[in-house]
Amino acid sequence: MSVQTTTNAALLTKDRADEILDSGLDLIRVSVEHVNDDGYKSVTQNYSDYNEVKENVRYLFDKKVRRKNPLVIKTKIVDINFDKETIKKFYDDFEPISDQISVNNLMGWSNSDAKDFTLGIDVKRSMGASAKLREKNICPEPFRSLAVNFNGQVSVCCVDWAMEAVVGDSNKEKLSDIWNGTEMRKFRLLHLNGERNQIKACRNCHYMKGFPDHLFLDDKAGYLNRLYNYTNI
Repeated sequence: MSVQTTTNAALLTKDRADEILDSGLDLIRVSVEHVNDDGYKSVTQNYSDYNEVKENVRYLFDKKVRRKNPLVIKTKIVDINFDKETIKKFYDDFEPISDQISVNNLMGWSNSDAKDFTLGIDVKRSMGASAKLREKNICPEPFRSLAVNFNGQVSVCCVDWAMEAVVGDSNKEKLSDIWNGTEMRKFRLLHLNGERNQIKACRNCHYMKGFPDHLFLDDKAGYLNRLYNYTNI
């Protein structure tokens, strides 16, 4: 099991960084939006302090190195047709203060018929650029992860931006109970029985197309039904 979180690092103060290092978190994913203030303002329509993001990450990285803390810091940026100089600056600034670093492709996310997050770009590969997009009936996320949203509600996956794939509430339930609960079982069963289109968030999900071949489950639907006894719901 791995416990991970994603942040834009805008509010990653020294106190919060120390709390993160004390928490036992396995991985923190830092989403960088641009490499200068004007770029940040353009992308976020709000936040515009690039150096603050960089220095917040630097503090966390330096502190975890000094403490020999096993936390993995993964820094990424989504390529919105950046030029080579922008990509180079991202690597120059963040590679020395990250354990892992990547430039990711745009992604349509979940519920992609409601909003196009690809900005009209013809995306050919997954967000991590390692796998070509592939149509599939069964998403692997219900069988491998849960995502706790800002308000404590629990979604099946981390790209449920519209919060339409909520299966529990961590304010009221243990994560283990949600994972093994009725709502998750129903959710999995819809995927396994080819009824994913009944779930609004999953019906036209772009994200699930990018999972690599080793997570392809379409040919394992019968086995998974027997293994988890879903047919008895």
